[in-house]
Amino acid sequence: MTPFRSPLHALIVLSVLVSIGVVMGCASLIVNNARKACDAGEAGGCYDLGNMYRQGDGAPQNLAQAAAFYRKACDGGHLGGCNSLGVRYDFGQGVSQDFGQAVTLFRKACDGGDMNGCLNLGNMYREARGVPQDAGQAIALFRRGCDSGMPEACHNLGKVYEQGLGDSQDAGQAAIPYRKACDGGDLKGCVNLGNMYREGHGVPQDSSQAVALYREACNRGYIGGCYNLASAYDQGLGVSQDAGQAVALYRKVCNGGHLGGCLKLGKAYEEGRGVPQDAGQAVAIYRKLFDSFEKACDSGKPIGCDYLGNMYKEGHGVPQDVVQAVALFRKACDSGGAPGCADLGMAYENGVGVKQDNTEALKYYGKACDLKNEEGCENLAKLKKDEVASVLYVIALRASLAVVYPYRKFLTCRHSQPSNGYRHSEPVSLAQM
Repeated sequence: MTPFRSPLHALIVLSVLVSIGVVMGCASLIVNNARKACDAGEAGGCYDLGNMYRQGDGAPQNLAQAAAFYRKACDGGHLGGCNSLGVRYDFGQGVSQDFGQAVTLFRKACDGGDMNGCLNLGNMYREARGVPQDAGQAIALFRRGCDSGMPEACHNLGKVYEQGLGDSQDAGQAAIPYRKACDGGDLKGCVNLGNMYREGHGVPQDSSQAVALYREACNRGYIGGCYNLASAYDQGLGVSQDAGQAVALYRKVCNGGHLGGCLKLGKAYEEGRGVPQDAGQAVAIYRKLFDSFEKACDSGKPIGCDYLGNMYKEGHGVPQDVVQAVALFRKACDSGGAPGCADLGMAYENGVGVKQDNTEALKYYGKACDLKNEEGCENLAKLKKDEVASVLYVIALRASLAVVYPYRKFLTCRHSQPSNGYRHSEPVSLAQM
């Protein structure tokens, strides 16, 4: 009995097998040619072999082999080989992690004119890996890459100006490199510039311009732009409020793997906002999210713990448990997760799941701010301002009472500020982990 349903079926199967054979034969030929070139002292052949072993393309994936071929390429004068070997040392892929060795290799590539080397060396100076943190060096290296037409370098230059590094913060300087990054295809530049217009940070506040930039990034395929555009429709920020349009965009980003979008989509079904209310659909989305966050948290990814904590705090798909939420925020923060620190600060400020304690709130907001979390910085500044206002109020009250009751030596006053409500962090994508 023939395994084929028809002669046409047999022809299709045969064509597929032939195609597979041709592709495999082609890949084998490319590897052999690269190996011959490398053996003959052509550094480009060694570099190509390194890429093949790193990617598992035409050769079995083997990071140690990739590093060995990148080294041979670098020794032969191939600057891309030096940069790629530096990346291996930076991340400990196929070699023992060694930031100092990475810096040496990135510098060699950059000095020879390889802009990827300059970009990576700038990152080392920005993040104090293998060298002391140096804003001037980072800015100079990013500017060199940006001026040569490298969009990612423009984005990083904008980031240093916007967020600051040492005394380098100058948000007004960030807009130009962000625009260059956006125009050059680094769509994070579009979104970050949009955020600046939304907040009026370094540029005049302009919600419509923010929306235009989010839409540009979304239309060009950047899921972060779609998420921010969805939030704009959700809140009516720079556009007419449109829950249906927000849901359509949240669904798009959820399907693209942005778990923050999935959380918003589940909330929309739970509340019947922009879609017919459907508790079953909401639970199904939350359950899928819960499993993803739990897995991420258990594998040491702090953002997974923070997301899981927010699900327990709000009772999304699980019984509400603010104590468990705080435990997860603490775990995220202790692992270096800035959103977890910000959420833990909020818990202490509002007395949710823990005893209310502004000192602890300031501590965790400060930690979040040190980790470049914008909301942590904002909450830190606001709480400090509230604390100062509260102290001044008590001093003034005691002074006035001392006039009314001049002979009363032991007068104590208790003053509590009205609650400002529980401030919430916007979720971020696990892609950033």
